[in-house]
Amino acid sequence: MVDNDSDIIMMNNELSSVLKEHQRLGDRFKGINIVNDQISNWAKRIYKKFGTLTNDETFQKPPTDLVTVFNAMHTVVEQELNALAQTRTEEEAGIEYD
Repeated sequence: MVDNDSDIIMMNNELSSVLKEHQRLGDRFKGINIVNDQISNWAKRIYKKFGTLTNDETFQKPPTDLVTVFNAMHTVVEQELNALAQTRTEEEAGIEYD
């Protein structure tokens, strides 16, 4: 009988520990979902803004996921930076210093 009591106590302690861990993971999951929603909403707003500022056909389609959104934004930003760098290089090449 004493063996069974100690087994029950041990199992109750283990159950309590598992329930606490489950609660902690549930809270963490909720927090991650909140952050994911915030990032998704922000990225979609920026994606729409890019669509109004550029003629890129990529932005004429609704975004499907975050990877698509960030890849499209990366491509446009990279193209614009390269164009600025090219313009600057051409301007510097045209300047003659005495």
